[in-house]
Amino acid sequence: MTENLKFYLTAIMLLFAPLIAGGKSLPSLLGLELIGTLLLGIITWQDTLGQRLSKLAWFTLFLGLSIPILYLIPIPATWWEVLPGRAKYVEGLNWYQYFTNTSPWLSLSLVPEKTVHALLALIPLLAIFLATLTLSSKNILKLTYLLIILAVTEAILGILNYTAHTGFIFTFGLNNREISPSVSGTYINRDHFSALLYMTLPLTLGEFFYRVGNKAIRYNYKEKGIQTHDILGLLLIITANIFLIIGAVLSGSRAGIFLIVLAIAVSSLLFASHIGGKSSASLTSSLIVAILGISLSIGVIPILNRFIGQDPLEDARWEFYQLTWTAIKQFFPLGTGPSTFQEVYRTLQPYDQIDFLNHVHNDYLELVFEIGLLGVVFTLLFFLVYIQGWLNLRTTAWDKTRFLKVASGISIGLLLIHTLVDFNFHVPANALIFSMLLGIFIKRKEP
Repeated sequence: MTENLKFYLTAIMLLFAPLIAGGKSLPSLLGLELIGTLLLGIITWQDTLGQRLSKLAWFTLFLGLSIPILYLIPIPATWWEVLPGRAKYVEGLNWYQYFTNTSPWLSLSLVPEKTVHALLALIPLLAIFLATLTLSSKNILKLTYLLIILAVTEAILGILNYTAHTGFIFTFGLNNREISPSVSGTYINRDHFSALLYMTLPLTLGEFFYRVGNKAIRYNYKEKGIQTHDILGLLLIITANIFLIIGAVLSGSRAGIFLIVLAIAVSSLLFASHIGGKSSASLTSSLIVAILGISLSIGVIPILNRFIGQDPLEDARWEFYQLTWTAIKQFFPLGTGPSTFQEVYRTLQPYDQIDFLNHVHNDYLELVFEIGLLGVVFTLLFFLVYIQGWLNLRTTAWDKTRFLKVASGISIGLLLIHTLVDFNFHVPANALIFSMLLGIFIKRKEP
């Protein structure tokens, strides 16, 4: 009963998150936080989690959850005024206290309300992460199939975006404005849309290689002949791969296309050496040829022009990075507080930079901007946990579980690369999927 309830709540979160602008809307966030709270309550009431992660992983998780709370603890005004970067705010603080005869909520965070929002936003991420640690292998597999269905559906919507020559035609009334052609499904941004596709692709490729290379399946072919359901399953997974790749190519996202190619290369390298037989090599070659043929037939020249027509060094991101780095040094080692980037950056933004910048397009820089030295420490710890996850796979057999874990590890690595030039961790749907894949990847074998 509890197992089924956890599965259904997790599935609802997974399917609901991308529906309205990739989760970047108040109704989406509220829904995810409410479901996540319920799921967390069930998990903490019913399950024992101690053996599911390494001590390093538990420490990193505890640190990450503690940071927003630490930045919300009230501190005296005399302490606050001497913190790095606060000097220019003292005059405003004195003015506020003089005219209102009250004192604002002072803490390590410059904008405590936004840090509260950050803390609440962690609820669904923590819930789906812990859910993957406690759900059975059968239900975890079901969730990955749901993710594949979700991503393929988004890819199809993206292709419809492309053929309709308009953007945002599937945002369910959230934003009806027309823009230049943008392949983005139900997402606002094509880069974030492509992230969903390349995170899912290693799962579909892993399923493909497992089906092709599984000795038991090949033996079944020889003894009983090829069964209809085997053919159908293989065709479906091949079709899923094709749609995901075409959707990412048509998105026009330079990072997305690069990471789709990287996903194919790394997945093929890690999976192909653990399958055998001439049929495996033949089917793999056929899949690659089919994907290349379809991509060429739909016309990728306009997409490739995005790589040729613009010098990456002319991208405005580099200007954002420079200003952000200057601010990091100003507020280091404490930073400005979780989720305060938008408000603080506007106080530093040069007059000739007229656009509103919601994120710096580099989640690592933004993390250090907001929490300073703790951001550096947390990032290093996270990468240690990630490396530990790969090391733990060395001695496990290449069964269905290992294929899934390796695929999840590849997907995590792809998003970690993408976040050097984007802000996918601030897109609720992608952060949620990342958290689920992380739970699958670093979960210890059940005792």
